[in-house]
Formats: sequence, structure tokens, C-alpha cells
Amino acid sequence: MNRRQQTIILFAIIFALAFALTGCDRDSGEPLTPPDVRPGEYVTPPEGEIPPIDMNYPYEPDTPAPAPHEGTFVSDYGTMIFNGDGETVVIDFGEELAARLGLPTGEQEATYQFFSGDLPPHGHVMIRYDAAMDFELTVGEGDDEKRVMIEIGKYEDGHYFTGTDCTTADRITMFVDDANGDWEAVDFIKK
Repeated sequence: MNRRQQTIILFAIIFALAFALTGCDRDSGEPLTPPDVRPGEYVTPPEGEIPPIDMNYPYEPDTPAPAPHEGTFVSDYGTMIFNGDGETVVIDFGEELAARLGLPTGEQEATYQFFSGDLPPHGHVMIRYDAAMDFELTVGEGDDEKRVMIEIGKYEDGHYFTGTDCTTADRITMFVDDANGDWEAVDFIKK
């Protein structure tokens, strides 16, 4: 290999490294989400505007969204009573589950939302429950507000699954840490 070929190869390597280190991301100079949006909150683009190409959206089935949860869901650890509005729930968790989640014990009015898994750079994105990987409960208001993001899915044959069709109209399975730091599947089944 002569000196000219070595020089060309060296410049090609330098160019490739510079490209790899700086990336080829678009930079409009503006953040993709407004500054008043909390991390993980879903932002809908303005009417008629196409979302930016680099947004990482979760998968959503091309079927109609299921109706919101409604009725009483029970487990060995407590109950959740959904009123069917897709926003509010009355929870009544026993001491063990409440402690694991960092929520108060006893009957509490709460709000809830279902989210995708973590999708960089935007975090969790609000999504319909039959494709969700996380379930957020919020209890209280102001200084007393407690918010917890709980992984959900289904537990079958000794394996944990998350994603499409794991949460149904009749079952919500939470994955919570046990005393050893291992996951335990807590099934809430509709009565």
C-alpha cells in the first residue's frame, strides 16, 4: 500500500469516527416536548401537524381501543374499584402491598393511567391498557400526593410477560418487589 492510499484510508477513518461521535440527529434548536410537560407525559402534536420523525412511539393495535376498566377487581392484597371513566379508581390495599408500593393503606381515591415502557428520549408514553407495560396510580393532592409507576403484564408458567394483550378487561397483574427484591405477580381479577 502506497502513501497516498494510506492517507485516503486515514481520512476515511477520521471522517467515520467524527460522524459516529457527533451523530446525524436533526437539531431544530427546540426541545421536542414543551418545558411545562412532566417527564413521561404524552404530548399530542397540534392538529394537522405531523409528529417529528425521531419520536419513539409505542406499538398500538389497529383494533378499536377496549372500554375502560369497570367494576371491582380483587386480589389477596386488596381491591380496586374502577368506575368506568378511564381515570379514577378507589383502591383498598392491605399493609403489605401498600408498603411495597409506597402508598397509604386502606381505602383511597386515586387516579390512574396506563403507559408504554420507557421509550427514549421521551420516557413513558400514555397508551391503552391492552398494550401497556406500566400502570401509574396517584393518590392525594399537593404536598400529600403519592405517585407510583408499577410494571404490569401477565405471569404464566413461571415467566413474566409484558406488552400487548397482557392486561385485559378482566385482569390486571402487577409486578411488585417482594421482601427479597424479587418480582412477585399480584393478580387483580374482576369479580
